[in-house]
Amino acid sequence: MTGSEERIRILEQQNRELLAENLRLKTSGRSENDSRDIREAAVEQVRQSNIRYQTIFENSLLGNKIISSDLKILQVNNTLVSMLGCKTKDELIGHHILEFSHPDYKADWQKLQEKLWRKNLPSFSLETCMVDKKGNDFWVSVTSILFTDDGGTLGFTIVENINERKLSQHNLLLRERWFRRMTDIMPQQVWSADASGNIRFVNNQSCAYFGCDEDELLINGWQDIIHPNDAGGCMTAWKHAIKTGSPFTYEFRLRNAGGYYHWFLSRAVPVIDDNQNTIWLGTNTDIDLQKAKETQKDEFLSIASHELKTPLTSLKLYNQLAAKNGSPDKKQEFIERSFSHIQRLERLISDLLDVSKINAGKMNYEIQPFEFNDMVTELTAIVQSTTTKHHIKVEINEPATVTGDKHRIEQVLNNYLANAIKYSPNANEVIICSKVVANNIVVSVQDHGIGISKDDLTKLFDRYYRADNAAMKFEGLGLGLYISAEVLKRHNGSLWIESEPGKGSIFYFILPLNGESLIQENGTDGHSYYYSNFLNINYNPEKYRLEADWVGYQNLESVKKGCMIMLDLLRKNNCSRVLNDNTKVMGNWSEAADWGAEYWFPAMVEAGLTRFAWIYSPSKFSQLAANKTLENVPNELQTRFFDNREEAEHWLNTSTLLN
Repeated sequence: MTGSEERIRILEQQNRELLAENLRLKTSGRSENDSRDIREAAVEQVRQSNIRYQTIFENSLLGNKIISSDLKILQVNNTLVSMLGCKTKDELIGHHILEFSHPDYKADWQKLQEKLWRKNLPSFSLETCMVDKKGNDFWVSVTSILFTDDGGTLGFTIVENINERKLSQHNLLLRERWFRRMTDIMPQQVWSADASGNIRFVNNQSCAYFGCDEDELLINGWQDIIHPNDAGGCMTAWKHAIKTGSPFTYEFRLRNAGGYYHWFLSRAVPVIDDNQNTIWLGTNTDIDLQKAKETQKDEFLSIASHELKTPLTSLKLYNQLAAKNGSPDKKQEFIERSFSHIQRLERLISDLLDVSKINAGKMNYEIQPFEFNDMVTELTAIVQSTTTKHHIKVEINEPATVTGDKHRIEQVLNNYLANAIKYSPNANEVIICSKVVANNIVVSVQDHGIGISKDDLTKLFDRYYRADNAAMKFEGLGLGLYISAEVLKRHNGSLWIESEPGKGSIFYFILPLNGESLIQENGTDGHSYYYSNFLNINYNPEKYRLEADWVGYQNLESVKKGCMIMLDLLRKNNCSRVLNDNTKVMGNWSEAADWGAEYWFPAMVEAGLTRFAWIYSPSKFSQLAANKTLENVPNELQTRFFDNREEAEHWLNTSTLLN
């Protein structure tokens, strides 16, 4: 007799005994025939009950089993036999249930054993993973109910295969993770809202911009961080979109973690999910730079129309005067004056054409060696002939052979000299210095004019930009420095300015003599130090920090290369603090400021950076670039600027002790 048949026999016997006792009580005092009929009816009732039980147990679409308190299988139905990949019940009966449990989920059955038999709970449910005879794992939902018979307290267990549902949930979770990762690498803020307009999701870009976590944004919403002048119109447009189900599009300003407002273009569309619920998917795209460019473009068009119209009007006037006046001397005077305005038009048109070539990537360069000091001498003489008020003094002009486009580099120096004369109307001297420094030519042009404010310094190289204090006083489209910056960039050089309002300006540029890189590497062990002509890095094991000393003239190439080396050494030494010394830095690296803020600092934080002490360069232009780099650093990074190394080291040492 099998174990299952024996279990059924015991249950049937128990039922018979119970019914017999019940019948004995009911038939007391009745005739023998009546009592026999009642007993036979009771036996038949038990038999029918057992048949129904057996039918339900065996034919259930769910797996059924009876287990003992030691988790051995006493009885199973065919559904569970099939579910576990067996052929007969004997492959299961008498076996321990843990034999069919996934190795990672055996603790689930031990928990069931503890809850039911040790803590005497009437029932217990769980979701766990089982393994069939072929080694295939699958998810099941298990519910066990306690009951008692002569064999003790047993568990009647129902097993449901929920593998498809679990896989669906898993796939849904994977899709959600994929969606989050995808939105986190997007440059836009990504968000979603429910049918009522309540924000339900924001990506990491949103949290980084606002300087708070996702929960704060979901609770507080965006109403308080929209610019007050834009909030009313934005909310009206948003409510209209929700009411009508039409796409939402609006431009507004949002306040970032530093308290500054940026322009954003917000777009959202309604989407109906599987449950027929409406959700809104939206993005906020930073268009602040685009807005600024549009403003500059409008200002440029206004200035350009004025600048082009003025010489044309003068030409027309002088031609009319020459036509009406018959005197040969007067005609000659009008022709000469007309010629000066023709030259002015040529310069304006030439600048416009150069910008067009730069934008199209079609600026041509004729690279060949030339004597730089001869070019300075020749150009100075030409420019001097155009002015009688200013004396152009060549203070230093060291011999140097430069490989580059002589005409384009001459164009840069000519722009410097023209600006120096133009913006120093009350002065009478312009000073040129040209000297060789470590295989580079460094040129400066100094005036004693109106000077440039701190806020305007870094903007002067933007296309169409001119300092506010000069825009309506002096002629020009504001393209000269932009073109100069592009020319020098193509020669692996850079330019910068030192200026003070009311005291004049010094415009600099640097070029490598060979027209190639400024970088000269001197050595590294790939782990604890790096030496070059622009940067020295050492790992200080006693202070657990990197110490970086930047030296000389920097540009985009040197800053990027040095920063990536610093990132590599930070990772290899597993340190979290950096002493960044710019005391010996000269020149401009403002082109790298945005790159440092957007890419390098986040990468350093991810590598473990927590404290960054930055010692200022004496160059104001370099200081401005440093400030710009740290405008939007990650919140978890602590940074501070210093004027000397002692204070910077003290701050880092103190922070190390505190932590």
